[in-house]
Amino acid sequence: LWMRVPQVATNRSFVLTVAEKVILLGQQYLNDRHIAASQQLLLCQFPNTKGLQNSLLLNKLATKNVKIGHGIQILHDRTNHWIVACNLRRKDNIVEIYDLLYTTSTTKTRSLIGNLFQPLPDKKQVGGWDCGVFAIAMVTAILHGYDPELVQFSQRSMRDHLMKCLEAQSLTPFPHEIL
Repeated sequence: LWMRVPQVATNRSFVLTVAEKVILLGQQYLNDRHIAASQQLLLCQFPNTKGLQNSLLLNKLATKNVKIGHGIQILHDRTNHWIVACNLRRKDNIVEIYDLLYTTSTTKTRSLIGNLFQPLPDKKQVGGWDCGVFAIAMVTAILHGYDPELVQFSQRSMRDHLMKCLEAQSLTPFPHEIL
């Protein structure tokens, strides 16, 4: 056991093991437990935010016709890849997709999100294993009021920052520069 992260609206908590800590410290893909724990912490910090649901439950919620509405969500797209879907910054309800590795989403992911997309030009990550960290950083930046189109994350220090945030049980903006 590395740590417990409380789940919003339940008496349960997510358990992050030492294995999750090792993944975070190395150059490995973050798993759904890292994403879920981070989204739960953000939901505690920003309780009126729609979305931030457990990525493993999204397909189940979609089949029950549950809508996030105006919100933000980290989604699993492709094998070992995480992206962000958000319409919080839009009055026209167009969903913005933040993908720091690819320029398009898979058909399966597009059908999960909906039919309206506006991919934005993002600053690309180096390598393919940090997409989960970038997704968490992007959601954190948006919820803290940063314009994601103007943020350039410092990839080198992001994992260490995420580990400190998880241990403090509070996500703060990731190291970045404003463009």
